[in-house]
Amino acid sequence: MRSGALDGVRGVALGRFPGFEDYTDRGWTLVDVFKDRLGSLGVPVLGGIDVGHGADPLSLPLGPLAVLDTAAGTLSVEPAVSSRDADPRFPRAKREERR
Repeated sequence: MRSGALDGVRGVALGRFPGFEDYTDRGWTLVDVFKDRLGSLGVPVLGGIDVGHGADPLSLPLGPLAVLDTAAGTLSVEPAVSSRDADPRFPRAKREERR
């Protein structure tokens, strides 16, 4: 965090950590440790979502808008590609102009 690599981060969504879901050390879970260490960022941190590692993980697209609701324990992600974006008649540059 001192390096500034996470500057501009608006929230942190952590997946599951197979083999560590029920692990605690002095009352702290792995997600508790991440929340503590990332707390200085001043952004919401949500852990335990079904992405990343483990059996049948979901993948998350990079780039689309998302809403991270730590109170509800949810991460809602907009589609990464819309049908308009996928139209082969428009080269990428023209699609960007339409936005």
